[in-house]
Amino acid sequence: MSELDLEKRARQLVGQSLSAVHYQKAGWAEPTWEIASHPDLHTVDLSVTLETAKGDRHWISWADEFNLHHGFGVTLKPIKVVDRDRGMITEMTGDPHWQNLLGQPITAALIHWERIREALRISLSLGVSICADYLRRLDYPQALELVFADGGRVRFDASRMEPNGKKLPFTNNLLVSFSPVSRDRR
Repeated sequence: MSELDLEKRARQLVGQSLSAVHYQKAGWAEPTWEIASHPDLHTVDLSVTLETAKGDRHWISWADEFNLHHGFGVTLKPIKVVDRDRGMITEMTGDPHWQNLLGQPITAALIHWERIREALRISLSLGVSICADYLRRLDYPQALELVFADGGRVRFDASRMEPNGKKLPFTNNLLVSFSPVSRDRR
């Protein structure tokens, strides 16, 4: 896949509206999505599947599709069927954060590109162990952001929340964050 392919996949979401949302957790333990200290943030360790009113499905996850070899970025793919063998699937359509966005047209779908060196600075041990001099590229797709007609926003980051409350980017986890506009309509 190329950078252009990822951008084109994101643009396919523009004009569509969501009808259902599913989170998928690796393994079969009981999922915990919400982070008590961050009420507008969900942590999803594997993927999010968005279903549109047209019946299309879009799979959002973390991946190393650009052969970075040092971490993970966000990825987006159209799919026909959710692979249930990857882990437990939870319907999130009824969640208040998502409930307010269902049926709203998506007006923009943006891939946020970040510099790899900045991501590695957050974790000194990672930066030292891979030696930043041997990077294969300078940037990676950190996040996908969806903007809805009423101003609501959802951002899918290839990041994890550390116990100290810091966001660690470039990892094998998704953080799903909701804008205040999405929250305030609850």
